[in-house]
Amino acid sequence: MPFIQIKLRRSTAAQWTAGNPVLGEGEMGIEKDTSLFKVGDGVNYWNDLPYGGIKGETGATGYTGLKGDTGNVYNTTSTPFTPNPVVLSTISFTVDTLLSYIPGNSIVVVEVGSPQNRFEGTVTAYDKNTGSMTVQVASVVGTFPPLTAKIYNVNLDAIDGPTGSTGYTGSTGFTGETGATGSSGAAGETGATGYTGQTGSTGFTGQTGSTGWTGATGSSGAAGATGFTGFTGVTGSTGYTGQTGPTGWTGSTGYTGHTGSTGYIGQTGPTGSTGTIGYTGSSGQTGSTGYTGSTGQIGYTGQTGVTGSTGAGFTTITNSALTRVLTANGSNAAIAESNLTFNGTTLTVQNNISTIGFLTLGGYLLSQSTIVAQNFNAGQVIAMRMLSASDIGQSAGSMSGTTYTTITTYSYTPIYTTSHIVIEYNTRYRINGSGANELGSRIQVNGVTVGTAEQFWQPNTAVAVAAGVIFPLMGRYTNSSTTPITITIQIAVITGSDTLFYENDLATWLKISEIGR
Repeated sequence: MPFIQIKLRRSTAAQWTAGNPVLGEGEMGIEKDTSLFKVGDGVNYWNDLPYGGIKGETGATGYTGLKGDTGNVYNTTSTPFTPNPVVLSTISFTVDTLLSYIPGNSIVVVEVGSPQNRFEGTVTAYDKNTGSMTVQVASVVGTFPPLTAKIYNVNLDAIDGPTGSTGYTGSTGFTGETGATGSSGAAGETGATGYTGQTGSTGFTGQTGSTGWTGATGSSGAAGATGFTGFTGVTGSTGYTGQTGPTGWTGSTGYTGHTGSTGYIGQTGPTGSTGTIGYTGSSGQTGSTGYTGSTGQIGYTGQTGVTGSTGAGFTTITNSALTRVLTANGSNAAIAESNLTFNGTTLTVQNNISTIGFLTLGGYLLSQSTIVAQNFNAGQVIAMRMLSASDIGQSAGSMSGTTYTTITTYSYTPIYTTSHIVIEYNTRYRINGSGANELGSRIQVNGVTVGTAEQFWQPNTAVAVAAGVIFPLMGRYTNSSTTPITITIQIAVITGSDTLFYENDLATWLKISEIGR
């Protein structure tokens, strides 16, 4: 009997799908790479035919293997909070728990929906159980409204490295001469656009042929046993860290703080002594005496008048001494005042001068006591004192902490019962440290605050956040008696941990002005 070999049509699954032939009725086609087959019906294409029934039913799904270890997780979202990111400051907020952060990780914090508002920093603390995270800020971009809580995305990020120095620019070569430009030719006219022809009508679609009968489905083979689930592969090594991102934009320079007020001009010093009188020139020659005229006749002598009565005059002078001014002490007695003298050029008063009207002077008025005006208008100066550090007994020193500390105290007795007491004080001061501090100063009169000042201090950073001054300091007290008042100058480090130093040199002074009201 001769050897007969029958071969069926065969190709890979991809080739069958790409060719998509129509198999004849009862003709079999086999996929070589899947061992599946289809039987043609002479009508349907390959892709529309069902597979034959040689393959058994799919077995039951095997048990899911144990879950592998969770890799490092960093991407998270914060709860709503209001940051105030300042370079070198620390910010605390809450993120998801059980993350992989450790101190020293570099992160970026970006506002959800507004990626232009972000800051970078270094994790200093993270609690996996509560999600509490503390970050030291390294750079800031965008704006962060102080009264609006926002949600922020948090993830790992490389801190921007320093910008390398710019290389030297080579010298520019000589520019060759520009050749002459040729004349442009005239542009030709644009031809008219032709008409678009009409679109032809669409042909009729042929009728769809009837679908052939579907062959009977073969019986399903027995399900094969499910193989064991393979072991979970070893977790691959962490990929290389990406290149450092570009350096962020440099923030705008902060506003320059207000210029401090100009110090008060000290009193005018006393006038220097008068120079010696120059030599008197020699007298010119005396001219010759003119001729004396003849003497006229002597007139008749008038009658002698009646002699008046003798005045009483002073009979006694008490405390008599040279240059003392006399004041009446009865009808015929006087007192030579020891506190009131006149030497022909200078009137000296040892105690107070009290005037009801105006006091008009043609020279200097020097007083070692107080000059008081009994009548004045609102706004007129009644008295003024300018005191140095030694006058008020201030010493140089330092302080730290949030409690206000007294640096000087002075007692002043008002001259009038209805007045304003204006107090002005200044001294030099400095901060020893590099942290962020809020400084405060105040003037108190009898324990009541009448003047305050604050300053925000952030030294040694590229972000300008220092604003305000605490000295010079000014306050006003409304006075209603002549009872002595106690003036107190106090300072404090309201927030921060650095030390505040103050001086007692020539820049330290206290000025008290009493003004009518």
